[in-house]
Amino acid sequence: MNETNYVNFLTPIIRTLRRIGVIPNFPLITDRALEYGFMTQQIDFHQGDRILDVGYLESVLPFMMAGLGAEVHALDLRPCPLKNPGFKAYIGDIRKTEFTDKYFDKIIAISTLEHLGIPTRYQSYADPDADSKALQEMSRILKDDGQIIITMPFGRAAINSVQKTYDQKAIARLIAGFELINLQYAKNNGRFWSPANYDQVKDTIGYHANVLISLKKKNEIKQN
Repeated sequence: MNETNYVNFLTPIIRTLRRIGVIPNFPLITDRALEYGFMTQQIDFHQGDRILDVGYLESVLPFMMAGLGAEVHALDLRPCPLKNPGFKAYIGDIRKTEFTDKYFDKIIAISTLEHLGIPTRYQSYADPDADSKALQEMSRILKDDGQIIITMPFGRAAINSVQKTYDQKAIARLIAGFELINLQYAKNNGRFWSPANYDQVKDTIGYHANVLISLKKKNEIKQN
């Protein structure tokens, strides 16, 4: 189903459900639905993979991936409220971890990098290069044939007390040390989030669009 058909199909359903009070007046399909969909579509998952989820505390992904047989490690600046979550939870900063080199098969950071270095958010501290440092550390602890999936706000470049918004130049600088596997966009049209193209999101202001990115290390040498 293309984007136009997708919107046309859902619009009358959502309008009716809102009119009768079944759902509240905020996006029924959130950015997380598209981000999680992108992750599951793009990840080259194998049972037993060692996966790191960065900034996981509001996410269902660690539980899902652990349930599918992955060895899940989850990192956040805040403590996990569950005693036995079913995966290995750590309090720590992705800018500098104690994991050994080339430890993980996959690293995931869903709507996380934009908050790093913003001192008013998630117990982080001021650091204008926090996102770059985070990706450098991810590269160090990622296996040579590993994969990184990241998502973040996209539009006109900006920084506020909550997050960064990235434009095309900022994304290019951030992922320069990696090989791009896939890049997609999503937008908030007020009723729900939906897939989008670059022209539809490049001038957005505030948190109304995301970029979804799948990466691997550059210069990967494959053995025949």
